[in-house]
Amino acid sequence: MLIDELMNFSLDALLTEDYAAHAELVAEKWLEDEMIVLAHKSHPLADEKKHSLSELQKENWVLREENSGTRKFFEENIGRTIYPYRIAQTLDSPGAVLGMTENNIGITVVSKSVLNQHKFRERFGIIELEQKLMRTLFICYHAKKYHSQSMDRFLNFCRVWQL
Repeated sequence: MLIDELMNFSLDALLTEDYAAHAELVAEKWLEDEMIVLAHKSHPLADEKKHSLSELQKENWVLREENSGTRKFFEENIGRTIYPYRIAQTLDSPGAVLGMTENNIGITVVSKSVLNQHKFRERFGIIELEQKLMRTLFICYHAKKYHSQSMDRFLNFCRVWQL
């Protein structure tokens, strides 16, 4: 895991939504990130109306691998409500997840910022939900790690960057 790499000083810093609290790690709250449910553009629930999570129970899901932060977010914030849910595909690449979703294999959950940055709106439909799904992103680094000038510049850049 990447946290282990921070712990053994192999990584300088980690930008993550999932961290294990540890006395030797500094975890600064960084960004609040809205998550959205993405579908094929012709999906019947991508109709601009607000839907409940329970309406997603019978859908096929295209999800990231089990240890990914996005998968954990799904399980804790959507999966818990709609259990049992159907997984059509489990993939280890965000691009592969989007490709399967674009090809109407199932629906998925992604960061709204990724959707906006890559201009995917023409290719996908968004299933609007009654509630916002938010996750907190963190900047993590080892408390005893030497901060070079470039690392400090990078951390400062991250602290002022906005989605």
